[in-house]
Parts: sequence; structure tokens; C-alpha cells
Amino acid sequence: MNSSTLKPDSKPAEGAGSASTSPVGQLVFFGEDWGRHPSTAQYLAGQLVNEFRVTWINSIGLREPSLSGSDLKRVFGKLSRAVSPSTAPASATTAVTASASARRAQPHHLVSPWVLPWHRFALAQTFNREMFKRQIARQPQLTAEPYSVITANPASYYLLDTLAPETSLYYCADKYAHIAGLNPTLVERFERELLERVDVVAATSMPLVDDLSKHHNNVHYLPHGVDFARFNATLTTDLPTTAVSAEAAAHLAPVIGFVGLLGEHIDFELINDCAQALPEAQFLFVGPVEEGVSLPLGPNIEYIGAVDQSALPEQLRRMDLCTLPYAMTQRNHYANPTKVREYLAAGRAVVATRQPGLIDIEGELIVADSTEEYIEALQQRIRDLPARDSQARRSLETRIAMPMQNETWLARATRLSQLLKQRPWIETK
Repeated sequence: MNSSTLKPDSKPAEGAGSASTSPVGQLVFFGEDWGRHPSTAQYLAGQLVNEFRVTWINSIGLREPSLSGSDLKRVFGKLSRAVSPSTAPASATTAVTASASARRAQPHHLVSPWVLPWHRFALAQTFNREMFKRQIARQPQLTAEPYSVITANPASYYLLDTLAPETSLYYCADKYAHIAGLNPTLVERFERELLERVDVVAATSMPLVDDLSKHHNNVHYLPHGVDFARFNATLTTDLPTTAVSAEAAAHLAPVIGFVGLLGEHIDFELINDCAQALPEAQFLFVGPVEEGVSLPLGPNIEYIGAVDQSALPEQLRRMDLCTLPYAMTQRNHYANPTKVREYLAAGRAVVATRQPGLIDIEGELIVADSTEEYIEALQQRIRDLPARDSQARRSLETRIAMPMQNETWLARATRLSQLLKQRPWIETK
């Protein structure tokens, strides 16, 4: 599941985010096209490169392509990558919310498979198996040493039959059957087939755990993490600001902020109601807008659009508190929102609509069950905020951020590595 939708930084990051060690194992990771969109799978892979020699398998597709211009452009792009060398580029485009090491670290090997994205057809599967087998045979690191497999794509199930991993794990970060544009019946069949083949499952929300546990007896909860250092820098980094007097600062409108894609998963009616009910507040939205979405407009609503990651701390610094106005949809029911941990790591309290994925998040998070409760929670948080740039405000922001130190992507990757190495399924399968 993409956890951020802002534009990647225009410059590649430098340095390493975690201690440099030599990989001691081999890992094959099926994900999306590396660097095309940010994803939690890439954040995790970026943390695992110090422990495993990672061979990243670019997207094999889950949605059957149409004849639209965007789909054809992507097909030609994949063909171009498929004929290029199977090594990681020197500077792949990465996500603004990836952890420090995930932004800098690249997989050791990058494979763009020659596959037809019509996985439901037997002939396409036969062709794909053969082509994939040939490509893997040209990866000497996988023939020389044992390896494990992590897949985040249900359609990869039959390609696993061409591999011989020590351990196989399904990383489930979304209810894929509920994604717009996918065939739910087909995706559910792919997922069932995959569950029959893998040894262990890691799911990012408890509703996903409950759902997958109906078809597999070794499912574990692995919520999303946060790049604590990145977002906490909002509190610790000196940023250029316009100098204003203390008196003027006291009269600035409180800013309620949101960072991310503005799409079908957002409750725009709720945003509109909140903006009308709190005319004294400014509502700031940072991130791109999904095609076809009608945005609420008002004198106290501001849309910034997508920003470079270098500008993100400055935008967060403008916000006094953050909002997560997710719609009550089936897909959101299975979500584990990454944004909440990012807001909290930045020292911003959060008001959110009720989602199962929020139940175990510590800190200044208020969950509302109705529009009235949501508005009341925003009003109460604004009233309780100490003055900007005061010692009391800084102390509050630090207290809000501290619990997120234990919620990092490194901690999640460590748990994922443990699941690969712990094998109770050997005795029970």
C-alpha cells in the first residue's frame, strides 16, 4: 500500500541511515516497480539490505492493462527496464516518507521480469513461468546460496513454483480486492492460491490478520512504521520562517493540516463541514489530487499540491495539529494509516475518523465517530494548544513525538526478519 503521495526529492539522499554490515542471507522480494511509487514494501526492503542481499523483483502487475495512453506508456517503460541489466540503479527515485536508510539503500539486484500481465490465462502463466525461470537462472547469487522470498503481490503465486526458497512470506499491506480497477473475484483467487504456497504471512492491520487467518494458520500482525528521524526533524531543524512579533504570532489563525493524496478514501464532506464550523482556523492540504475528485472550497481552505521532500518539514512546521478525515469505506476498514505515526513523530496531535488500524497507536490521537465529535475534537485541541514558539508548546510537541521512537521502519524490518527465521511451521505443516 502506498503510504505517501508527495513528489520525491529532486536530489538523491546521501549517507547511510543504519549501521553498515555485510549481508548474511539472500532475499528475493516481489514488489512494485522500484522507485515508481513509495510503498511500505520498499521501506522495509531498504532496512533489510544490511542483513540480506536483496534481489528486488519489479512489478508483475495485478490489474490487467487497458489500451489507455498511461497504461501503454507504462508497458513500454517496463519493456525498456526488462532489457536493461539486472542490477540496482545508482540512484533510484524513492519516497519522501521512506526511512533514512530506505531512501538511500538500494536493493543489491533489480530484476524487471518479462511477464504478460494477464495472469488469469493459462497460456500467459506458462509463458511467464518460463521467462521468469530463465531470468532467475541468470542471477548467480540465487544459485550459489539459499534464499528466502517475500512477496507483496498476490499474482506472484504461480511464479513461486519456479523458485526453491528456504522460507516464503506474504506481506499483505492492503485489501487488494477492494482497490478500484481490480477484479475482486480474480484478486481473491490469486490471494488464496498464494496463501496455499507461503509459509508465513505478515499483515499490516488486525482486520487483515482476521481475514487472512481464515485461510492460513501462521498470520502475524506487522503494522506500518515511521521514519522517526525524518519527521521529528520538524521539531529539531531550524527552518527559514518569516519573522513576526509575539503579539502578531498570537493572532495567527491556527493551522489544521493534512499531508498525502486527496482521493476517494478522503471524506470531503467532513472537510467542508469542519472548515465551515471553524472559520477561525486555516485548513492546509499538502499533496496531489486524484483525478476526478471535487475539492471543497472556502476562504480558510488552502491546497499546496505535491511538494519535494525537502519542503515537507517546513509545511509540517506550519501546522498546529493534523487531521485524518478518512471516509468510512471497506478498504479503509483494512488500512493501517502511516500518516498518523508521521504526524505524531512531528509532534502534532491528530484528530481522525474511527479506523480499526488506529486502535493500538499511542499518543495524542483523538478518534471521532461523527461530524459533531470531529469538529468538537478540533476545537478542543485548538483551545488547549500553548502559544506558538513557547516553551510549553515545545515541551508538548516533544512529549507527543516520543512514543514514535519505538515505531520505526527498522523495528518493523527486524520483526519481519524474525518471521523469516522462526520456523514453527516446519513441525506443524
